Amino acid sequence: MFLNGVAKAESSHHDKHEIQLATVLIVASVLGAVWKVDPNTGDYEKAISFPEMLPPTNASLDIGINGIAVYDGSLYWTNTASETIYAVPIDSSTCSALPNTSVRTVAEDIGIAIDDFTFDNNGNLYVASGDTAVVFMDAADPSKSNLGPKTVVGSTTSMTVAGSTSVRFFGDALYVTTDGGMAAPVNGTVVEAGKIVVIQCLEV
Repeated sequence: MFLNGVAKAESSHHDKHEIQLATVLIVASVLGAVWKVDPNTGDYEKAISFPEMLPPTNASLDIGINGIAVYDGSLYWTNTASETIYAVPIDSSTCSALPNTSVRTVAEDIGIAIDDFTFDNNGNLYVASGDTAVVFMDAADPSKSNLGPKTVVGSTTSMTVAGSTSVRFFGDALYVTTDGGMAAPVNGTVVEAGKIVVIQCLEV
């Protein structure tokens, strides 16, 4: 089992006697499924599985679902092999998909590698995407679909965020982790050590 993306499913809480850790969702990229793990007990079970989480049968890269996040009552995920982002409403207590709901295609056939992602406070979705980081505006709006990416930082010919793998916000700054282009060298030959890049005063 190839475990990949991880997300917190619910907020931590505490009572008079103990602190309870949040339930964690973990991706199995090749199996096309999300597992629910209780870190307090070690119990785990499969929570969600959709065909949209699997890599396409003709994919050269056998990685389907990759990054995941829970935002505003829905589970979002990237499918690296199909270059698509999906979302589905979930039950906050069971982490299962709500009944009588369908998977929403947020963006498809993007044309760039997509990995881990995050949301800002306005529902815009930022994705680590090869040698760039891109944003899909208003991605959390359930009426929106097939959105197009806008580059936030980087390019296919620069080392700024070469081989970006993950993005996160801390305050107003966007942090991007990279592999230095190890998987896909810039201009075919150029690589460097992995790094963390901080983008401040971000405008989209």
